[in-house]
Amino acid sequence: VEGNLSRFRVGLDAAHGAAFSIAPRLFRRLGAEVEVINDQPDGKNINHNCGSLHLDRVRTLVCEKGLDYGVAFDGDADRSLFVMANGKVFDGDSILYALSLDLFEKSRLKGNCVVGTVMTNYALELALQRKNIRLVRAAVGDRYVLEGMDKAGANLGGEPSGHIILRDLHTTGDGCLTAAVLAGLMAARQTRLESLVEGFQPFPQLLDGLRVKQKIPLEESPVMTRLIRAAEARLQGGGRVVVRYSGTEPLLRIMAEGADAERVREIVADLKQEFAQILGS
Repeated sequence: VEGNLSRFRVGLDAAHGAAFSIAPRLFRRLGAEVEVINDQPDGKNINHNCGSLHLDRVRTLVCEKGLDYGVAFDGDADRSLFVMANGKVFDGDSILYALSLDLFEKSRLKGNCVVGTVMTNYALELALQRKNIRLVRAAVGDRYVLEGMDKAGANLGGEPSGHIILRDLHTTGDGCLTAAVLAGLMAARQTRLESLVEGFQPFPQLLDGLRVKQKIPLEESPVMTRLIRAAEARLQGGGRVVVRYSGTEPLLRIMAEGADAERVREIVADLKQEFAQILGS
């Protein structure tokens, strides 16, 4: 990390997990003033109403203490999410945007591409296109992101959940590493998180689930395929619809995103109702 964080006051939510000791030490070594919560693991309280799965805790810390930003880790600390001073979330898509632009400007973004997943916000794809950076989509899961990176020759990839793979430094996600690299970018530029996402405004995205009795392959059902295409047409090229089965539950996941939040809500609700009749929810 170039420079230091001496001008920053940072809040950390360690999720009563693996980052409880190393994360505060890391940020203090970087020079930041640190406020820490949920750093008392007892073997049973890991992720319990805290960490990156429950951002309200770190958001409250940042806003009440007037901190510059906050970092929330998950229990095993392989990912991290951030909260800006205004309380808004700086998620994995925001991280990819900030780091990809930095690497691109330094001519260090291999293949001029970034690997995301099918859940990566469509607005990120458009924002990167405007910078002549290509977004490659992989299946959900860090193992598929890594496979996509190796195939594309990319050195940056990740998921909206904050699981980021910095291929030049590591072969897997590491929340503390992601936090350190992002802190280094802020320290070098002497800027705040908010400025790192100028030019990127995520589209409203809604994800809902439908419990099903059977998993009829979507590609083998002309009716379901037609419904998905009709839903996509309602977005008029300004968004996406992703429908997929959960790999671990009897669940059909329905996601839509686009500039019009009300239309996104209507599309998800309509698809859920239509698929319920077909699949017998």
